Amino acid sequence: MDRLRDLFEKSTTKRETDAERTLRKVLKYEPSHPMAHYRLGFLAYKQQNYKRASLHFDTALVSTGDFGKYNLNSQQRFQTNMYLVNAFLLQAEAARKQMIKIADEEAMDYEPLAAYKMSQLYDLVANNDAYLQAHAFVKHTPDGKTACSKDHCEKTFDSFDNDLTLILYISDHECKVKFSDESDTIPISQAKDLKTFLLGSSVDRPVEASAFDSPTGIPGDEMKEDTYSQRVRRLNRKLSQIEVPKLIDSAERNNGQRRRYYYNGQVPYIIMERVAEDNA
Repeated sequence: MDRLRDLFEKSTTKRETDAERTLRKVLKYEPSHPMAHYRLGFLAYKQQNYKRASLHFDTALVSTGDFGKYNLNSQQRFQTNMYLVNAFLLQAEAARKQMIKIADEEAMDYEPLAAYKMSQLYDLVANNDAYLQAHAFVKHTPDGKTACSKDHCEKTFDSFDNDLTLILYISDHECKVKFSDESDTIPISQAKDLKTFLLGSSVDRPVEASAFDSPTGIPGDEMKEDTYSQRVRRLNRKLSQIEVPKLIDSAERNNGQRRRYYYNGQVPYIIMERVAEDNA
């Protein structure tokens, strides 16, 4: 399971061809992995391979079993159904055009096909695509989360007018952080750690190393406490390079408790990521 998780996480910010190759490796380990099928369906849809996209989307929806954070949430299931509708409609239109082509070549009676109005189909596909574009990303803040478009994410990162807010943007090909007009790229591993602290911890809810993925990917190899502390120090150091005050603090330890850390709430945050990445 750890090897499967490691493969899947590596697909997150790769180029599309590399991500597709990695996701197919995931399916070799677990053929019904719902999130892998969801992402492969999305990539196939972008490539206008609607038949392959529909197969992946359908498998993602009917997948059974407990895949933890890799199960589709309600928003992901809704969007998967919408992609599936579009994929089927676009396949139907391609078949209709092929029928007309054959009828033309063979001098067949195709008047009903030629006269058939496709405007409603195109309107439905266009409306679905517009919705999917407008809800492709999710934005997390201390007040909750909302859906947004990629364009909204780009504009927020480039021109948000509150310099005292930390912005984490997990885009399609890289992760970026910004604070007080300073910005930098950040490794995907640190972006995921930062997201976990911001969304899943507080002074009343510090988190142990078990909340994070093992750095080795070896089954049963839990992160050591020293490694956990080192990751926190590196994350705080990385953020300090763009003038972010220390965000992750150590919780008090009593009666042999394991080392725990938490987001101290010193600055507000915005996290933006694709709906496919949202497991919060």
